[in-house]
Amino acid sequence: MGLQENLAAAKQAIAYVASKMDIGASNQIDMYRVWALDEKSLFTMKNQCVGQVRSQVTASDWPGILSQATTAAERLGCGNCGEQSAIAFKFLERMGIRPIEFCQRSLDGHQFVMIGRSPKATVDNISTWGTDAVICDPWDRMQAYPAAQIQVKQFGTGKKDAYALHWLD
Repeated sequence: MGLQENLAAAKQAIAYVASKMDIGASNQIDMYRVWALDEKSLFTMKNQCVGQVRSQVTASDWPGILSQATTAAERLGCGNCGEQSAIAFKFLERMGIRPIEFCQRSLDGHQFVMIGRSPKATVDNISTWGTDAVICDPWDRMQAYPAAQIQVKQFGTGKKDAYALHWLD
């Protein structure tokens, strides 16, 4: 698949994740929900929900972790970057999108999905990821963008990071 198809798939996955996040992330505030609860109560509720999701993930292998996180986060309507990315990953997997990878930044543990990375790529050299590679990041402002833009989109212009990638074949 090419860049435009990968971007379209990422946007579909993000829309799907958004439709499942009734409560959302415990580490983000949703302004449209603030009217219902004071900020402290909102964060308490979200933290409890994400804690419930994580307590239901007992697998030790990546396929099991992603499946269990997806099931729990969809059912409970909450999740941080990892849970939201797991939902996106499983959605893309069901769509038959390949290659897809569940990724984690080594700097801070932020998790997201990559679509279409070149099989000849090296993890620490973004320029080898390929022109069709796309980042799908439902937690980070519902972003889908070419992977070549990852440094600017995730760090601004000054920072560099190494990536630890986890993927299913």
